[in-house]
Amino acid sequence: MNDRLKIAVWAVIVLFIQVTSGPLLSLGGARPDFLLIYILLTALQQGRLAGLIAGFFSGLALDFLSLNVVGAHALLKSSLAFWLGFWLDERVGSVSIGWWMFILAGASLLQGFGISFIAGSGVEMTEYTLTVILPSTLYTCFIGLLWAIAPMGARSRGPLAPATTRGRRAIR
Repeated sequence: MNDRLKIAVWAVIVLFIQVTSGPLLSLGGARPDFLLIYILLTALQQGRLAGLIAGFFSGLALDFLSLNVVGAHALLKSSLAFWLGFWLDERVGSVSIGWWMFILAGASLLQGFGISFIAGSGVEMTEYTLTVILPSTLYTCFIGLLWAIAPMGARSRGPLAPATTRGRRAIR
């Protein structure tokens, strides 16, 4: 199976997990963003163009499925993946777990503030930040950390693996 098809298949699987189990895993107002993790990993491993395309189409699908402002997730997820891939193009080798957590936390915060700005939360910004954005960021980072240190992730050869068969980049 070629790389584009693998990325698309995994995007559909992760989107399904996000839409079906995301609400079930909600703790208060916090939900893990599996799709953001996947998109950033795609940009990390396959480059900015693959991250941009995966972010745009999966974000657009999420917008339609969650009945949010159409294009908000598509814009934010594709932009975050593109800039991560652009930044990483200048670097060689793998990304440490510390950098991975920093990247994931920053992207999750930017996405949270962006969605709040574009779609509006109907709540005062400080309260929304403390009750939704920060807890969701911590939850997403926790899931991202579990993935990064899981021994199964290192042996897998799908797009969710820390190392690709092309040897592009890895989380170490």
